[in-house]
Amino acid sequence: MSTVADTLPPRMRGVAIANAIGHRPVRIVLEGEPVVLFRTAGQLTALADKCPHRGAPLSLGRVRNGGIVCPYHGWQFGADGICTAMPSRVGDPAPVAVPRYAAAEHDGVVFVGAEDAAPPRPMPDGFSMIHRAGSVRTTVADLAENILDTTHTQTLHAGLLRRESARRLVRPDVAVGEDWIEARYPPEAAPSGLPAFLSGGGYAITDRFEAPGVASVTYKRDDRIVFAARFHMTPSDDGHVGVVAAMGVPKGPFAHLQTFVIGLFMSRIFRQDTKLLHATACNGAAQSLIMPEDLLRRGIDAILRGEAPQRPATVPDLLV
Repeated sequence: MSTVADTLPPRMRGVAIANAIGHRPVRIVLEGEPVVLFRTAGQLTALADKCPHRGAPLSLGRVRNGGIVCPYHGWQFGADGICTAMPSRVGDPAPVAVPRYAAAEHDGVVFVGAEDAAPPRPMPDGFSMIHRAGSVRTTVADLAENILDTTHTQTLHAGLLRRESARRLVRPDVAVGEDWIEARYPPEAAPSGLPAFLSGGGYAITDRFEAPGVASVTYKRDDRIVFAARFHMTPSDDGHVGVVAAMGVPKGPFAHLQTFVIGLFMSRIFRQDTKLLHATACNGAAQSLIMPEDLLRRGIDAILRGEAPQRPATVPDLLV
């Protein structure tokens, strides 16, 4: 049975903060497979993190002469994955190679995928950016919904994002595409906590999930973006999800101060979310209830199955 995912071009996943990848190899896990990232002469390279000789992790080796050296027997592989040296062998190395992945970077994030994969859409131009990366014991669906869920913020993030006494009745809208779903909120739904104090509030919010695992949040005032964030999620093989966040505000005289404050604020939010998601995962919960107020969850689940999301038949008013 074919799915929407079969007809759409493959997408790269955001797996690391770009300035964290240098001359020293870095190991990540992509679709359950280990991958090593490194730079040589400024070139970003992604190879399978497994030497074909005895399976040693190349990420435990070192970068040398434009390639990476296996820590076990010293086999060296170039940026194209082809073995260029076998120290114990007399003559030319045998025709051996490790798989190579496509690698790219924008928004200060490294993206990795199959050779024909493309990175997700970029952030807007002219933004001052900050980045965060971490790992959460949860699922992509639960983490994505958490990032895009308005209804938990009055409770878990009370006083930070919203105040219980300032709840408002709003009517969101939900839109869908082949591999994305988004909820659009009117200015009345803007947070009433610290963000309102810092920015004055009054901005419309769009929360969006798109394949393969990107959650984005955009704040607009007078049709101009005042804050944008992308959260790139990659499932690991140990029950965790890696997340790389790129967040930004338009460049201006106070942009660096704004991003500094946003970084402190979002770190607190991330800690609260991570703690609760970890506790929920350890709680061994069965299939959870999906309520009408959970605007995006069914669509997120469908996208992760490779299916086209459906717009809910009815979208309820929400108290936020």
